[in-house]
Amino acid sequence: MVAESDTNFVNDIQDALMQDSHVGKSPEDQFYSCTSVQNFVTPLTRAVDEMRGPKTVIVMRHGERVDDLFPKWIERSQVNDLYEPLDSNMPVTLDPLTRPLNEYLEDTPLTQMGNVLAQLVGRGLYINGRRPDSIYCSPALRCVKTAAIVANSAKASCKLNIEAGLFENNNLYPHLHPKWVSRNEFLNAGFNVDMEYKSFYTQEQIWSRDEIASSYNQRMYATLDHIFKRESTLNPNGTVLIAAHASTVDVVSGFLSVPRRQLFDKDLFNVGDRVPYCCTAVFRQVDSFWDLKIEKKRTNPMRKHFSVN
Repeated sequence: MVAESDTNFVNDIQDALMQDSHVGKSPEDQFYSCTSVQNFVTPLTRAVDEMRGPKTVIVMRHGERVDDLFPKWIERSQVNDLYEPLDSNMPVTLDPLTRPLNEYLEDTPLTQMGNVLAQLVGRGLYINGRRPDSIYCSPALRCVKTAAIVANSAKASCKLNIEAGLFENNNLYPHLHPKWVSRNEFLNAGFNVDMEYKSFYTQEQIWSRDEIASSYNQRMYATLDHIFKRESTLNPNGTVLIAAHASTVDVVSGFLSVPRRQLFDKDLFNVGDRVPYCCTAVFRQVDSFWDLKIEKKRTNPMRKHFSVN
């Protein structure tokens, strides 16, 4: 029997995928999209003639992070210097990555529910025919893991392009910089990483100066320009998935707007409250403009009560 907490989680997912106002309508007449995306992402779009790129861009935030739910989780889950989960929503194991526990301090893994929601996003992309042709992700572990899960669930065969320029604003880390997992470590752990992709920004460049909103805008726009120019050659009619942070969803929306909308410090403050975990937006080139795409096809609902054999 499913625990009450699991039932509540299922309800939350179902509410995020299906709006109550759609009940009783034909599936062909319904639009299924996270309410927060529709309210948060502006449909104002940028002319394609001004900026070449892929046909479709999907941008999403990573899944639920362990340290958000379990403060001081590293200290509390250490038994004889080994990891032992203290809650069913924590990873059963940190394998196949082999790194000291303290390296997770500013580079947290996903929770179990974070994994599940990423799987649902990938399934939704597959159902709607949005299988990514290229995937770019922030070097943060939670973003790489989210991208890998979505790719697998969406049945995408492309490799992950780890791009340091997609990392969130570095002023969120005033005291300790995260130690990112290297591409070789990801590859050895079974992640489908593109070892030939050269990141537009290096890790050293990300931490070379303290960022404010304006410098973060500058870095992100330069990174997105690089991705779009690269994809205009590799996959001009393809679909690109960008898996990164809460602010990334807002940045990409501004990047595609006319004129380009800049983020200010007030926009970055608590942006995670407005862009929930795995929040996803789809932009398509339509009649020489970028447009926010609301998908019509629905994913199957998750029932509130079911038994497990």
